[in-house]
Amino acid sequence: MWIKLSETSLKPYFVSYLLELRNLAVNLRHLGPGIISGMKESNVLLGTRRVKKDGGMAFGDGNQDDWDFQVDFLQPHRVPIVDDITAYRFFGDRIFCAPQEGVLEGT
Repeated sequence: MWIKLSETSLKPYFVSYLLELRNLAVNLRHLGPGIISGMKESNVLLGTRRVKKDGGMAFGDGNQDDWDFQVDFLQPHRVPIVDDITAYRFFGDRIFCAPQEGVLEGT
């Protein structure tokens, strides 16, 4: 299920989901081991990736207005945390990444 984030009707849901995901991360110590284990095996993490709006080659950074975002629910092991901005500029259109949120990154 790929969803274009540019659809304005979906943005409030995306923000709400990120708030809930942040809430889960903050309160992780209160979740039981069964819940955590189930979440590791389920498509519970929202991954995003950049997509060129015109469908052209996605090389480098370019103008921010040239990009759109796709979102999808994926298993956590399939969603890397972006910690190298240079690599993200070159590969951000090929992989789904975790939301950039300090508490999710463990910082």
